[in-house]
Amino acid sequence: MANDGEGKHLLVFGDKGSGKTTLSVGIATEMSIRRHAATYLTAMKLYCMFFDKGSTGGEALWNWRNASVLVIDDINPGSPIEPDLISPKVFLNMLDTFAHNPDNRLALKSKNVIWVLGNNVPKEKDEERWEQMLEKIGVGKDNILSVNLSA
Repeated sequence: MANDGEGKHLLVFGDKGSGKTTLSVGIATEMSIRRHAATYLTAMKLYCMFFDKGSTGGEALWNWRNASVLVIDDINPGSPIEPDLISPKVFLNMLDTFAHNPDNRLALKSKNVIWVLGNNVPKEKDEERWEQMLEKIGVGKDNILSVNLSA
């Protein structure tokens, strides 16, 4: 995952227990071995951090905005829990609700992000909805990839 000012975004879909988190953390670990700062957060924790304008002092090294690779886990658990807990619309609303939303959008757009999602149900067009949300924050189509780990 290179970063030339616009990050790569990997959408990882799959049922509960399919290995979404394991794969995502493995990629982030490999990137950290290659000396890229990696941060793992749940979606709910990231929501809380949208409030933060930025950090000063020692915290700056571990701020999500400073990471080269960001893993956002627990967006939706997947089957057997079918309904979305967090939809692209809800995520974008949370991103834009807080006072620092231009900084938040730019930070997400510019870093490599692994989005750990639930099932990719074709009739609901989950993949398309998440890709459209990423495009709304300024991520180019060429920088969005997805994988489905469901059986």
